[in-house]
Amino acid sequence: MSTNVPCVLITPDGPNVIEHYTDLIALLSPHVRVVCFEMPGFGHSLPQKTYAHSLNEGAGVIVGVLDALGIQKATLAFSCVNGYYALRVSQISPDRISQLVLSQTSSLRTIHPWARRNIPWPVLVPVAGQIGMWLFRHKVARDWYHVALPRNTSGNLYAKTALDALDYGGCFCLAGVAQGLAEACWCAV
Repeated sequence: MSTNVPCVLITPDGPNVIEHYTDLIALLSPHVRVVCFEMPGFGHSLPQKTYAHSLNEGAGVIVGVLDALGIQKATLAFSCVNGYYALRVSQISPDRISQLVLSQTSSLRTIHPWARRNIPWPVLVPVAGQIGMWLFRHKVARDWYHVALPRNTSGNLYAKTALDALDYGGCFCLAGVAQGLAEACWCAV
């Protein structure tokens, strides 16, 4: 594909994985260059031990993907908390971003009450949150779709794809992200 074709960068919001995006990628590919990658700690992108899921680290990952692939400018189409990383990239490298498409990314005013309702407080406790998430990763991933999808939508197919990824070594580092973004997002009210 020509380098003049617009580029769209997308990343799944855990417990979703790249495989959840197959149909979307197929729809977009005839029109734009699509780059779909997983943030560290999700899908099969294992984080380094020192990676803390901070706002700047996540933004650094995105800029690193742009650099590694020689992408000068892209649209970032991110969802949920990944949208905060995209916003940070737009602050530190505005010349690299042609557009931001943020879905399910809450305002800072509303993220704190949302997190209180949907993220169990033990997940926010360092080490204990990581252990708990690992032990209950299948249950949390399965339950996630009951919260995220409309009531009349079955989450079975979505959950199966996520659980298959977990069964084959995939990650769902919800505790790491919740803790890493706590200062920047959860408490920034």
